[in-house]
Amino acid sequence: MKRWQVNSLAPLVLHTWGAVSFVYHRESGQTHFINASCRQILELIAEQSLTTIQVHERLLEHHGIDEDSDLQEAVITVIRLLEGLGVVVACGG
Repeated sequence: MKRWQVNSLAPLVLHTWGAVSFVYHRESGQTHFINASCRQILELIAEQSLTTIQVHERLLEHHGIDEDSDLQEAVITVIRLLEGLGVVVACGG
């Protein structure tokens, strides 16, 4: 299973102002506005490389909720989006 990590070739600048977060992607020169859920997923992956299942489990634990297939699908969607932006990369199979 793929593990995900922040793209080390393009260090990120991640900031929050009130309820709004953004990530500046140096490689592309683009700034992306992200919601709190996306930020939380990005922060988890930035701490250490994780599989989508591990990200899902950590979010369940953090929020104190039981298994949630909708959340799992959302995690997959967000990670794919972040990969498409070049913010995260797969680092293992």
